[in-house]
Amino acid sequence: MSTVITTLQATIAELRAVIVDLRATITRLEERVRDLEARVGQHSGNSSRPPSSDLLGTPKRPPSWPSERLPILR
Repeated sequence: MSTVITTLQATIAELRAVIVDLRATITRLEERVRDLEARVGQHSGNSSRPPSSDLLGTPKRPPSWPSERLPILR
């Protein structure tokens, strides 16, 4: 009976070590996902990147409305 208890205690210790490793991995991956999501949301309209770095399908700036003032003719 004591060998069964010893075996179970060893198994529990191994499983606890696995849990600690998995928690560390989850934390690291959550940080990476946060960083990648922040990078995906960047485009030339909300960062200092040039427009040429925008990917296809990236939202463009809305066109500016023409001024109501008439141009001065010279």
